[in-house]
Amino acid sequence: MNVSTELKNQSRLSADTIKKGDKVKVRAIAKGGTGDYQYAAYYKKASSGKWSVIHEYSENNAFNITPSSAVDYEVRVLVKDSAGNVSEKILPLTVTAE
Repeated sequence: MNVSTELKNQSRLSADTIKKGDKVKVRAIAKGGTGDYQYAAYYKKASSGKWSVIHEYSENNAFNITPSSAVDYEVRVLVKDSAGNVSEKILPLTVTAE
């Protein structure tokens, strides 16, 4: 009998505050679920409603972004397992002036 545990999204950023022009690494990390994970990531200014694509679903779980403005951002990481279950995590990112 195959019992799967709940899919958990444990993704993180290499830093939660960076200077404008610097890059931050997004590490998509999944636990549980049914394995064979796929990852997608998006980001937006915290004041915006429109997400920009960093990376569409694939097995690659590390992405870099270089935000263009010194404002607060949100990074959205989605993890999908082989059964189609999806777990979302929103990570705050602060970008300061150079």
